[in-house]
Amino acid sequence: MYNQEDLQQERWRQINTLKIFNDNVSQVTDNAEYKVDFSSGPNKFSLNVILTPDFPMVRPILKISPSINHLWVNASGDEIINAPGLLNFTRHSDLGRVVQAVIRELQRRPPLITSHVPNNVPSYNNYVPTSLTYQNHPPYPHQSYVPQSRTDSSLPDLSGLSLSELKLLDENEEYLDAYVKSLPNIQQLENVIDSLISTNESLANENLEKENKLKELTQETKEKVELLTELQCTHEMKNHQYDQLVERYSPHNIRERLLKTVNIHEEESERIADNFLDNKIDLDTFLGTYIDKRVVTHRLRAKEERLSFQLEALEKASY
Repeated sequence: MYNQEDLQQERWRQINTLKIFNDNVSQVTDNAEYKVDFSSGPNKFSLNVILTPDFPMVRPILKISPSINHLWVNASGDEIINAPGLLNFTRHSDLGRVVQAVIRELQRRPPLITSHVPNNVPSYNNYVPTSLTYQNHPPYPHQSYVPQSRTDSSLPDLSGLSLSELKLLDENEEYLDAYVKSLPNIQQLENVIDSLISTNESLANENLEKENKLKELTQETKEKVELLTELQCTHEMKNHQYDQLVERYSPHNIRERLLKTVNIHEEESERIADNFLDNKIDLDTFLGTYIDKRVVTHRLRAKEERLSFQLEALEKASY
């Protein structure tokens, strides 16, 4: 059994989905009734979403105003009863999506407004849920979708025509066409068609106006793609140079270069000493060049030994 607190939380969640998935939602009665205004063709409609005390254990009541002719409404034309999402509604459904599907259906197929005003229709506008007591209701039974057929059996005002006028309707196609076009339902249908044509023309004009902007954005995108390609090439080249420099100035390579330089200076200092012993250079020249070479060699060897010690310490620390 569901407790009252859980069902109240679920009720508020359902109300939030109504506001999330639909525009123009206004509150009629807090926690009990909400109104969604929308347009379909040239007409404006209001869909009242009524939540009974047992909601969401039972499905909501959807009232449409003004009354319409549609397969999803009842015989009075003022209540949605055959919408698939409504027929299959459970506490795990999203109220907002159910209402959104109903509105989209009515906008895709603009309904005809009926002149019939239902009598004795119960009103929930004054309902205020002071205490919501929930019971563990069985799941709402799924109903089969059965379209209702509510076609009038006769044309309006046809009974008021004289025999000669009826005969004229039967024999004269132009007179019949004029009579049919004067019917309210046909006029409403023509208004819907005119509205759709106007909407299509407006969309076509908007598309034409946006064509130049689209071309500009396409060219701008192309230029940015070319710039991106160029930057990628530059990045790859710089990255290759970076890898070379990293390898060149790695500690191991620096140590090898220091050791090589030390060996070169030692060989040069030995050659200077041999030249002095062979009397190829005098004492002053020997002292000036030999001592300088030995000092440089000593400094380089000290650096090489210190770097080798540091590298060995790092290698030991890594194990």
